[in-house]
Amino acid sequence: MKNQDAGCSTRVLSLTGGPLKRAQDLNAEYLLKLEPDRMMAYYRKRAGLELKAQGYPGWDGDGRNLTGHIAGYYLSGVSLMFAATGDPRFKERADYIVREMKEVQDKNGDGYLGAVEGLREKFAEVAKGNIEKDLENRRHGCSCLAQNTSHRSIA
Repeated sequence: MKNQDAGCSTRVLSLTGGPLKRAQDLNAEYLLKLEPDRMMAYYRKRAGLELKAQGYPGWDGDGRNLTGHIAGYYLSGVSLMFAATGDPRFKERADYIVREMKEVQDKNGDGYLGAVEGLREKFAEVAKGNIEKDLENRRHGCSCLAQNTSHRSIA
C-alpha cells in the first residue's frame, strides 16, 4: 500500500509511542473485539445461508437501510490495520470476511452481495430501466442509503 503524501510504504513507517500509537492500539483492540460472523449475518440471511451468529442490532440491524454497512467498514479497517502494523490477525480477519462474501455471492448465483432486505429487487428495477420508481424511493429515503451500503461492502 502506497502512501501518496509521504511517498513511502506504510510498512516503512511505524508508530512507536505517543498519542498516535495509543490511538492505533485502541483501534486494534476494538477491531479484534468485533465478531465477523455477526457482521455477515444478514448477508447470509438474504442469500438463504445458515447464520453462524446473530447479527448486530441497532443501525446495522435487520430491516434497516444500513443493514450490512458494518462489514464493509470493518473490511477496510482490518485491511488498513494490517497494512500499518503487519499484524497477521488483521489479514486473517480480512481474508475471512472476503471468503464469507464470496460464499454469499456463490449462493446467490450471480455475484450479488447485499444485506439490505429488498435491495436486490430495487437494483433489478433500476436495471430494467425503471428509474422513476427508484427516484420516488429516494425521495422517501428508501434506497440511497441501501445503495451506499452496497458500495461500502465492495469498495
